Amino acid sequence: MLHISVLGQFRVRIGERDIPPDAWKRRKAAAIVKILALAPDHRLHREQVMELLWPELHLEQAANSLYQALHALRRTVDPAGAGGVRHVILRDQVVQINPDIPVRVDVVTFEDAGAAARRLRDWRSYRQALELYTGDLLPDDRYEPWASDRREELRDEYISLLLELADLHGETGDHSDTIAELRRVVGADPLHEPAHRALMRLYARSGHRQHAIRQFDTLRDALASELEVEPEPESERLIDQIRAGDGVELVRHDVPPGDSVHPQSLHNLPAPMSSFIGREREAAEVRALLGAARLLTLTGSGGCGKSRLALEVAGTVLDDYADGVWLVELAALTDPELVSQAIATALDIREMPGQPLSETLQNWLKTRGTLIVLDNCEHLIDACARAVEGLLRASPGLRVLATSREPLRIGGELTWLVPSLSLPDPRQHSDPDELLAYESVQLFVDRASQIGPGFTLTSENAAAVAQLCYRLDGIPLAIELAAARVRALNVGQIVERLDDRFQLLSGGSRAALSRQQTLRAALDWSYDLLSEPECILFARLAVFSGSFDLDATEHVCDIAPLGAFGIADLLTQLVDRSLVVVSVVDGSIRYSLLETMREYARERLAEHGETDALHRAHSEYYSALAARADRQIRGAGSKEWLARLEGEHDNLRAALEWRHDEARCGSPEAGLTLAGTLHWFWHVGGHFTEGRGWLARMLASSTGDRTRGLALATTGVGVLSMAVGEYGEGRRLLDESVVVWRELSDLSGLAVALVWLGHGELFHGRVAEARARHREALVLFTELNDSWGTAMATHGLGLDAVEADEHALGSSLFDGSLSIFRELGDDWGTAITLQHMANLTYRSGDLATARQQIAEVLVFEQRMGDTWLEIQSQSLLGEIARAQGDYETAAVAVDKGFAIAADLLHFVGRAWISRNAGFVALAQGDISEARARFREGLLLFQLREYPLGMVCCLMGMAGVASAEERYELAARLLGAVEGVLEEIQLSLAPADRIEAGRIAAATQAALGDVAFERARADGYTLSLDDAVSEVDRLL
Repeated sequence: MLHISVLGQFRVRIGERDIPPDAWKRRKAAAIVKILALAPDHRLHREQVMELLWPELHLEQAANSLYQALHALRRTVDPAGAGGVRHVILRDQVVQINPDIPVRVDVVTFEDAGAAARRLRDWRSYRQALELYTGDLLPDDRYEPWASDRREELRDEYISLLLELADLHGETGDHSDTIAELRRVVGADPLHEPAHRALMRLYARSGHRQHAIRQFDTLRDALASELEVEPEPESERLIDQIRAGDGVELVRHDVPPGDSVHPQSLHNLPAPMSSFIGREREAAEVRALLGAARLLTLTGSGGCGKSRLALEVAGTVLDDYADGVWLVELAALTDPELVSQAIATALDIREMPGQPLSETLQNWLKTRGTLIVLDNCEHLIDACARAVEGLLRASPGLRVLATSREPLRIGGELTWLVPSLSLPDPRQHSDPDELLAYESVQLFVDRASQIGPGFTLTSENAAAVAQLCYRLDGIPLAIELAAARVRALNVGQIVERLDDRFQLLSGGSRAALSRQQTLRAALDWSYDLLSEPECILFARLAVFSGSFDLDATEHVCDIAPLGAFGIADLLTQLVDRSLVVVSVVDGSIRYSLLETMREYARERLAEHGETDALHRAHSEYYSALAARADRQIRGAGSKEWLARLEGEHDNLRAALEWRHDEARCGSPEAGLTLAGTLHWFWHVGGHFTEGRGWLARMLASSTGDRTRGLALATTGVGVLSMAVGEYGEGRRLLDESVVVWRELSDLSGLAVALVWLGHGELFHGRVAEARARHREALVLFTELNDSWGTAMATHGLGLDAVEADEHALGSSLFDGSLSIFRELGDDWGTAITLQHMANLTYRSGDLATARQQIAEVLVFEQRMGDTWLEIQSQSLLGEIARAQGDYETAAVAVDKGFAIAADLLHFVGRAWISRNAGFVALAQGDISEARARFREGLLLFQLREYPLGMVCCLMGMAGVASAEERYELAARLLGAVEGVLEEIQLSLAPADRIEAGRIAAATQAALGDVAFERARADGYTLSLDDAVSEVDRLL
């Protein structure tokens, strides 16, 4: 059974398996499920789907986007792959939920229940139907045209059912429930005048005239805020009657005369001036905590939305407090003695002669059920703590919801840190639909569209909006101030000016508190409350990037005059004051500053004149950490140290940036050494592009002196180039590094470079040269007693043996390297050796065992989280499946491989996956797709100077030519493949040999033996470049 929920929030459940929200990697994949859930019979023609989701794209581009989204959808919904049932299918140009699978959609269930309630005219049936309406349709898709009309229809249906149920209760005399249903109506639709009028009449007839007047005021404020109109004449006449004390007649939805009703909840909460965006989960959590604690304090940095969240929650619990919900605003107070007076004023309690005001408050509250919202306590924290503690002791029915930048620290207090709004990663998200899933983007778009009515989120400004929200840390105040700038600037211009954000983000609402009118004022307010040592440490923390731990803080920041104060205590105080964020990552405590806080602290650090000294201390600490880690990540401690470096990656980047600045000033050695030291971390961590970038920058700033730093950096960039398939560039760089290492007589560095240079020779088909490099490296590592290096060199010799078809020797060498890697506890070395052992089994012809081996390796790699290794294993799994004729499994491996390659920018990995995809498409009869995939693979291999890969794709193109009955061309390409393989002294893998035999047999049968041999012989004389040119020209 497939369950799809679209009311309140989007959820999908398959049987007992819930699909978590973060499993939807592509927003459009989820959108397809939503659209099908709402479509008649859950099916739409593919062009209808394309028009709904990609209206701005040309037909071909939209079709490509649809296929990508369907791939992503299947990876999410059908993780078992092709062996299981497809829940969403594309059949005969129709996208549909598989008709063979039972499906239940909550919208359909709700509408069916509503229809049944109308037939039965039974209040229980109405209640059951209304309980199924768990919220508006797809609130995260509020700006989607395909959802908006349906959302309004369903909301109208919900309100109609509420009104009908109110009628039923009136008929049966159950008048308290009538009131409850009418309140639900105006809660769902604050502009529903008939329901407001019904409530006004009810209050007036039951003697609660003030509450009837208040109901009218609520209606008038809602109409003015949302529509800028006055109430209807009928509502005006009714309120005039009520104010005059005239009797009012009951009409539909009223209760009979003389019936008693409860007055509207008492409160002084202000009407919201703007919509409340996001925070649904947070609001629900705060409501639950408020029910469990008598004092709940919302903490967080300035501008994070503490007050807005508190007011939103307070507004939803009005009916829980018989004696009211009362807001006490403290921001404007400066005298601690006036805290009790402010509470009394909010409660409308007057001071009694001869009695302390605190005692008067306690006497009034002790028999009442009341919620006090105490807003902005931080600058009066001690006075607030005393006042609240006294009131709670004396008043068992009292609860307090406080907001403060630090806790009150009294008994029974529960604190809750208000998080920033959810943020997009600007490196991954630039699709408008995907961005609108994030609360920070929703807030910016909502406020910007109010200020500039023509503003919308588009594909042109989406990347800039994502960048803006990310750089502003999802802080609501900062985002609202940024949105105010759309009057004069486009979003890209706002982002360009964020380096001077405190000047840019000013000029907020004049109605706001002065400290909320500019971002700087909000932060000045917090900074001015710090002691001098706290101010110094806060400024020094600006040197860190991302998160940091206590050890780093003590080593980097413990410069006079802080030594006498205790860094740990000061850091704890900054956490308590919501200036530093604390988190627990894998059992370790980490600290961080929001980017906006860091920018502010950076200014303060410059004012103190300590910027250079702190950056120097920071880079020295992290350079020492990198050197220590480099000795540990090639063995038993690899997992822990790799995780530690990953956690410190932002700080390592900051240290690299500082060292690069030093290099530009004529001191390059430290930067070259740091970048070179990190190359293995970048490799194993999958940071290939970033690592190559840093190494290239450091080398570009080098003086050219033949130093260890130069050799280390050149080796590093060569290794990473090889890892991403830039074999020609990698081999050239490793050649250079070998020369320098020999000049320096550094045997350890030389041995590492030789291992990777041997790999480079092998990938270019030079097996003898590869063996020479690997053997020399093995001798050196053995002399150095370097076990890890010995395993790497032995593994390299195993690869050489496999390419030379010396399978027994290769197996023996792999066994030797695997034994060492396992003894060292090196997961990466173990995984890659097991992968190549599976490849050896495959090449030896034992397909079943090879498939079992690679499946086990994939589990290991996925547990490690190493996608660089996984993409190679997915490619090998696809090959083995093809050799077995199992193209469904091969197709699943293709899908997974493409996804990983896209994330990694691993072009050679993508090229091998494209080769597999081409043969899968050929087997399925999709010649156009096969041609496109072989072309893609051929181009990628050609750019990376990888002849074997090019040959495999040429052979695939021969299959395309044969399928199109261009048999002579197919035979020529098969001849070219044979000739080039002899030239480079390499052979095809089993799957490709099978494909080549199949293509040759079909082509020869069509041409006849003589014509086939003549065309094949012609092709045999072609060079690799000539064969590629022929494909470009004719296919």
